[in-house]
Amino acid sequence: MWPLSADRRNSWEENLIQHIEQDRSKHAVCRLNTALRLLAGVDVRVPSRAFPVFNLSRMHRALQMANSALNLSYSIASDRTIVSGSSLAYLTGELEYFSDRVIPRGIRYLAAKRPFFVVPGAPELSLQHEIGCDAVPKPRIHFSSQCVVIIAANYRGVPAVFRVGGCDESRSEVLRQCAGLRLAQSVACFQKLAPRSLSQVRTNSGLDLSIETAVPGVNAAFTWKRIDATLELCLTTGATNVLARALLADDVAQVCESFPEHRDSLLEIADALLGWHSDSHFSGYMVHGDLWLGNVLFLGNEVTGVVDWEWARRDGFRFVDALHLLFMSYSVCRNARIAETLRAFWTNTLQDLELNLRLLTLSRHFGFRHHDLKFAALVLWFNYLRERVVRGRMPSPSWSEDMLPRSIPVIKAWLSAYEKRGTSEATSGPRTERLSVSGL
Repeated sequence: MWPLSADRRNSWEENLIQHIEQDRSKHAVCRLNTALRLLAGVDVRVPSRAFPVFNLSRMHRALQMANSALNLSYSIASDRTIVSGSSLAYLTGELEYFSDRVIPRGIRYLAAKRPFFVVPGAPELSLQHEIGCDAVPKPRIHFSSQCVVIIAANYRGVPAVFRVGGCDESRSEVLRQCAGLRLAQSVACFQKLAPRSLSQVRTNSGLDLSIETAVPGVNAAFTWKRIDATLELCLTTGATNVLARALLADDVAQVCESFPEHRDSLLEIADALLGWHSDSHFSGYMVHGDLWLGNVLFLGNEVTGVVDWEWARRDGFRFVDALHLLFMSYSVCRNARIAETLRAFWTNTLQDLELNLRLLTLSRHFGFRHHDLKFAALVLWFNYLRERVVRGRMPSPSWSEDMLPRSIPVIKAWLSAYEKRGTSEATSGPRTERLSVSGL
């Protein structure tokens, strides 16, 4: 077996439990609290019951609108700002804020059943004071997919991106992003594509802040040409003279211990994965860690920028970056779940010819044998689980159901077939393997 050392495991489990317990009480409104504090310059009361962690219901929407109506009564005072957004109810997208016509806007939002907050002060000046951004042009505030608040604004006249964290999880995310940017700037092919870190500080109000340059380009729709351009970039990264994921055993151990109801099955799968890894001796590469079209910027079909370097590492598997690019981009484009795509891959039921051709190209590029790419997908699957553990936040029930009890039997069935195939080949002598689109 390959468990964590006793001291390291006890420390890690203690931190994990603290983060999970802390998160369950406040994460749903954490980034909203941070965003409103940035706009108002003071803490703003947010009703946590109105913004649940998962599954927004009619009751939650009713609480949101009741809070909005209560907020509207505050707008009679001068120097007030109304804060809303088309998807504020779900804590996603961009926040809009206006200091003029507060009451008419509030009445219109109430009629449209669109929640809002009314906060004191002038937002541009508050943002300028809190994070040091320029007041002009007007800063734009976005909710990230995690807990960090992202602001697009100028910094001393230069277009920049500000990441602000107000809790332990978001502070860790800010720090990981800064470390990832430093890694990206150490690799020649990424120096012009990755943002450049400008500053990293803790504000007077206790928020962690990173500032990075804004890179040109826009998020573009899925096309295979854009996939190929990104894939080419992924496969040109040079080796870093280290063993790929030397601590993979520790990584998967964390995952196994974090999901005790599935621990035995995860241990069984992990043993097979580590056996494959120990026989492979892959070189380590500087990898992005979350490379898919959502994190790539384009002008036409040309890659002009790569963002969100939170999960970058120097000892990564380059083929895992490539698989994540293909599977995540493909799944999001088709409104499918990533676990569903992985299960189809393990069961040889992926029906898309273009996707299968690129998977075949990856196998040939890395000199893989018949099942190597499926083991690579197993590393990717453990990565998805481990990211939840590192963040100290357990996933939604539907995500957990999809990634664990629905996926584990499929993985075990594939591993069983793989082991039987290996046994039969050992008794019948060597054979030449032929990779094909249908055989992936």
